[in-house]
Amino acid sequence: MGFVALGLASCVSDKEVTPLTEEQKTTQQFENLFVGTFGQPAADQNWVYNTPIINPDGMRSTSSNGNQWGESWYVPKPLHADQKAIVTAYFTNVEDPQGVSIDYKNFFCQHVSSTARGKSNMDFFYCGTDQDHRDHVGNYNAGDEGNYGNVFGGELKGLPTDDWNTRKVYYGDKIQLQVETSTANFGYHNSYDSQYRNLYVIIPGDEIMTWAKNNKPELITANADVSGMHFLGFDYEHHKQKSNTERDDVEPDKYYNDWVIRITPGIKKPQGGRIIAEDLGALESGADLDYNDVVFDVEFTSDGARIVLLNAGGTLPLFVGGKEVHEAYGVSTSTMVINDPTNLNPDTDIKEFNIKGSFNNNPLNIPVTVTKTVNGTKTTITLQATKGNPAEKIQVDRYYMWTAEREGIASKYSKFSDWVKDSNVKWY
Repeated sequence: MGFVALGLASCVSDKEVTPLTEEQKTTQQFENLFVGTFGQPAADQNWVYNTPIINPDGMRSTSSNGNQWGESWYVPKPLHADQKAIVTAYFTNVEDPQGVSIDYKNFFCQHVSSTARGKSNMDFFYCGTDQDHRDHVGNYNAGDEGNYGNVFGGELKGLPTDDWNTRKVYYGDKIQLQVETSTANFGYHNSYDSQYRNLYVIIPGDEIMTWAKNNKPELITANADVSGMHFLGFDYEHHKQKSNTERDDVEPDKYYNDWVIRITPGIKKPQGGRIIAEDLGALESGADLDYNDVVFDVEFTSDGARIVLLNAGGTLPLFVGGKEVHEAYGVSTSTMVINDPTNLNPDTDIKEFNIKGSFNNNPLNIPVTVTKTVNGTKTTITLQATKGNPAEKIQVDRYYMWTAEREGIASKYSKFSDWVKDSNVKWY
């Protein structure tokens, strides 16, 4: 009897199930949460929401097709009247400010303001490497308050089944896109004396906000913040011989408020796809599944991929191709970076970096990892998007608007749960 018992005990021991790793336990917990929230995924659900084909902009030029910009570029939104007021006040009141240099080969210019001094004579805006190698910023020809109009900023309205053109959201603004040029030099043509002038200064928005706090606090409103932006100001002058005996000279006055323009880096949208992901922090916090813990666009290169980071809404260390996303924004891992997808500031909200590897032109193959401490043990978890199983990351198109802080994805998009269970459903 004893020998039989020993034999049975040995057999049971041989068939014992190997204990789950902490990563496997966490994955299992997430799958339970996912299914309990959205239901069991369809067997053919591959977690890719197809994107429309886009034709990007091309060679060095002014890209004047404002109704197409949002298809290929991250377009800055119109400046609020309060932002224009605080910037104009700075340039009007600060004498001979010390500026900075910027280095963009693609950029947007947006009109802020201009004074009566020389306003009607500043009729062409130029950029380039120097005054002898000027690129005319077309359709942006005067220091006035006119609008450009019909600018597609990248937002869509209506239903995915609606006609593509009727879904575009447009706005009007005095704005232009310059492609494959330089911000090393700026200037304007003065029609009064037929001369080119390039007496200008570039001021960071942070400096403007600091000045306003100390000198014009009444201008600081909820809509006035220009932190992270850059503004170009011109100081007007003209010199003309009106007759044999009469001259007309207007000298610079060291106030660069005669024409003020915002300069924003032009960042192209990658053509590969957009990834949204969960960092699994909801397992501890009890928060909704929002899929905004990281949002990034992908463009494949000859040796890897260009990553354009748009949001980092989680509070755990999260890495895209080995790059920690909070670090890319210059904040601690416990700080949520929640950017407004309808009002992205290219100066501060968009971060780019390159990673190396072979990804078979599939954005879902870009490695996204999260570091968690489970039961005192630090664990690295690679987020998955396996066909037919709950997904920790999802591929969407570039028009997807991610959720706000603590906003569940099913709360923002009521058909998301339907799409989980039926891959043919149009959910945004």
